[in-house]
Amino acid sequence: MFEYLAHGFGNGHITGMAAWLIFAVNAIITSLVAVSFGNYAASLFIGDDAGQAAVKLFAVALVIVLAAVNTGGAGLIEKAQSAIVWPLIVVLVGFAVLGLAQINPDYLARSTYPPARDIFTSVGLTFFAFLGFAIVSFTAGDLANPRRELPRAMYIALGVTTALYVAVAIAVFGTLTVDEVIASGETALAKAAEPFLGQAGYTIMAIAALLATSSSVNAGLYPANGMSKDLVAKGQFPPALARPVRSGTMGLVVTTGLTLLLTVVFDLSSIANLGSAAALLGFLLVSIAHTRVVHETGAKRWIIVLGAFVTAGTFIYFTLTTVVKEPPTLAALILIILLSVLLDIVWKWRRDRRAVPQITTT
Repeated sequence: MFEYLAHGFGNGHITGMAAWLIFAVNAIITSLVAVSFGNYAASLFIGDDAGQAAVKLFAVALVIVLAAVNTGGAGLIEKAQSAIVWPLIVVLVGFAVLGLAQINPDYLARSTYPPARDIFTSVGLTFFAFLGFAIVSFTAGDLANPRRELPRAMYIALGVTTALYVAVAIAVFGTLTVDEVIASGETALAKAAEPFLGQAGYTIMAIAALLATSSSVNAGLYPANGMSKDLVAKGQFPPALARPVRSGTMGLVVTTGLTLLLTVVFDLSSIANLGSAAALLGFLLVSIAHTRVVHETGAKRWIIVLGAFVTAGTFIYFTLTTVVKEPPTLAALILIILLSVLLDIVWKWRRDRRAVPQITTT
């Protein structure tokens, strides 16, 4: 993403502000999934009466553990991620197959759909489901042949994720009514397994949800090291963020701290809305940057322009219909944007000031 920004806008203020924004977005997204993990963990180990304190405690513990894993080097991260993802895919495929065989077609009738306005508003939140594919690009330095392997990894990630999410969504809404899904809140996936697998199904899917959210938190923390090093090398971030911490960087420590802060302060809904709006804005900037370098990438300009317009429209609509209804979330979004601008200006001023040779006279 940063290469597109740097080539499209130059290595100046626009790229710097976007870099700080995306840095914050990564922490917001990681925080969201950590809170989701906390909800499932609290429900599974404590029960439906578990309070928010327990949810936050589980979430904080997960972030700290996986942050430690991410200071152990790429090999440890790869082993941890593989140990999480493969069992998760097996469970989700099994749930989708069994669920689709048990669905009640009446639950999927057009008459059960919410208003079109609500459906379109939710599109902003679906960006979270696919944010992982962008993180794939940060693995380029660890691949033997990134030119060949990176595009394949992205397309496979998008294909597998789309197929699984659509199948799971149909299984959930074909098994539970819309009201039951809403009442189940953050544990709807596990609740959907109860009708055809009983309590064991709920437990299995709750464990699957723990694996899924653990994988996403790990994937959210992973880019912090490479991101920090790259942006420091470009002069966009202070050198302190690339300072080694075991096999990680200070950038990972800062990302972890920001993630923990968001996890403790905000609830799940607020984090989701904040992250969606900020992510859409970040993607919009990357798309605009790409339109300026299509002669280098060989991409079709009309596809990039269409993507930029759709992203801009979704961002505006989502902000006006959802974010503005939550003053704290709107304030947080504005604050993050202003901080991104301020951090870039202050750092560039200090960087350039140090670069000016000091002339002394005697």
